[in-house]
Amino acid sequence: MAGAEAKTFDDEPQITDFNGYEIRIEEVFRFNPEDTLVFHVTLRNKSEHPIRYLPESFCVRVGNRLYYQSVSDAPGVLPPHAASTVYFAITGTPDGGRNELTLKNEFSVSVSRLPSPPPSTASTPPALPPQSPPPQTAMTPEQEARARQTLRRAIAELQNTNAPSAKQISP
Repeated sequence: MAGAEAKTFDDEPQITDFNGYEIRIEEVFRFNPEDTLVFHVTLRNKSEHPIRYLPESFCVRVGNRLYYQSVSDAPGVLPPHAASTVYFAITGTPDGGRNELTLKNEFSVSVSRLPSPPPSTASTPPALPPQSPPPQTAMTPEQEARARQTLRRAIAELQNTNAPSAKQISP
């Protein structure tokens, strides 16, 4: 794809461990014209209980800065002893500027976890606790549409490409 780079983490996995679960970065794609990085990660639940999280709360730490997602494709629940593939994109910076992140950065991914619901005998599902939303990325509707389109393009490219030689991997 023109204007796109990719990096896989097979040899040097970048894993953020949260005791009961971990987030492993599988691949990162950089779409320079859109100033967007698309992350392909695996969430793995190491516990006996389901883990609930806010799918709209993914963020990446690079050095001492946090970059919040612009869009994600994530289920929000991770069953016990299971893994889930998640995609999310980071576009620009919270103040509307370019993030200019490179694939050479050291990334640490996190997500806001929801408390586990208490055991209940009632048939009504428990209400979600109020959560503070992640900081807005100051995106215009057009920028958000481009970020969603970029995320869909990266996911489609991954699903259509099974041969390792088809991926352009940057050092």
